[in-house]
Amino acid sequence: MKKLIYLHLFVCVLFSCGTSESEVSDKKELDDILDMAPIEPDDIVLKPKDHFLNEYGIHEKAYSYVAGTEFFSDIREQSCWTETLSALKKEIIVPEEAKLISSVVDLMKLASGEIYYVKGDLIVPTLLVGNGENKHSKGITIPNNVTIYIEGSIYKEGLFMGDQDLDDGIEEENKWDYIFNLEKTKNVNIYGINHPKIYSKKRSVAFYMGGEAQNIHIEGFYVTDVWEAFSCQWGAKDITLLRNYIQNTGKRAIWMLGTENTFFAYNFIYLPGWDGFDFDAYNKDGNGYGNIVIGAGRWAGFVEEAAQNNYTVNSLCVMEPTLSTEKNWQMGFADNGTTQKIIDNSGKVTENNYFIKNVTVQPISYTQTTKRGGGNFFSKKNAEKGLTFFWGNIEKGCTHSTSGDSWYKAEWLDEIPEEGINKIKELKKRLDI
Repeated sequence: MKKLIYLHLFVCVLFSCGTSESEVSDKKELDDILDMAPIEPDDIVLKPKDHFLNEYGIHEKAYSYVAGTEFFSDIREQSCWTETLSALKKEIIVPEEAKLISSVVDLMKLASGEIYYVKGDLIVPTLLVGNGENKHSKGITIPNNVTIYIEGSIYKEGLFMGDQDLDDGIEEENKWDYIFNLEKTKNVNIYGINHPKIYSKKRSVAFYMGGEAQNIHIEGFYVTDVWEAFSCQWGAKDITLLRNYIQNTGKRAIWMLGTENTFFAYNFIYLPGWDGFDFDAYNKDGNGYGNIVIGAGRWAGFVEEAAQNNYTVNSLCVMEPTLSTEKNWQMGFADNGTTQKIIDNSGKVTENNYFIKNVTVQPISYTQTTKRGGGNFFSKKNAEKGLTFFWGNIEKGCTHSTSGDSWYKAEWLDEIPEEGINKIKELKKRLDI
């Protein structure tokens, strides 16, 4: 029987432990660990890294749901499906010169200019610093100019207790509780070996990139039960997120707010509490390619609030009936327009955004089970917006909006014009395919 280790993480205690069975089998070692903090058995159950990921690096449940729909024969022929599953199988090799890190203590003391190999099942202490608007729990702060390889799992309980209700008018955001803090960090590569698990109690943001964060590359992780998997905010630029399996987030899986030149590709997103990905306020020059979103509390992927020149390309969304939401819908890929507040503050509108060669699927099981709508491509006027372009997209079991405020200043073309074909070639070249 698997051993369960119960640890209470006090805010003033910094400790590390390897949590696999072999590492804690020695009773003296276990006693030494437990002497560092009192036991409160109901607080945390630390389990070994689960192995539910199939050969593609996704859960069998997610794959089985899609495979069980009436549209699977069509889906499996789409490049957005075949390319992404193939990419998720990519193997990453740790270089021999990488310095081994096997404790949280050492993980919290990374130095600039180094190459690290983090191995083991580690707990990041939930440390609270400051109070009021100045409080934060920033977890592991990543320095500039490092490359990090991670194998195993990293857990942080987290403190943020945000509101997930989509309809109560409260949209509290997690601005202070992270597992990995890359605020103002530059020139960093972080790679997962065999999809290491990064998780919380749906409280902490897994990877936070804000301020002047620049030239960040994160690839190959299994991120689950976090508030958001990747939060890229105000001033962050040149962020690349590749080949991650993201599941069961409190809000968005990937959030881009006021960023520039974010590139995310081949991410498989399953049951995000809000959105698969969000090109939010003032986001510009973002590119998403080959991303799969199964179920969503709101949108699979969308632009809004003066986001400009963003591309969603060769991606797939499938409506999924089990996700609880009071909105009674799950939408596909869309332009949600611009609110009056954003226009008044900036004079800008959402415009020149592109949706190219994407597929939206609304299975019969989704509508029969929940009696709700969704799946559509749409372009919402809101207060005002500019042009949005939908080229070469495919709809299965659903249709795009065609009139009124839900199809405003939008161009739908069944074929992809030369400009769109060139964009696809550009992104493929960036991915070396």
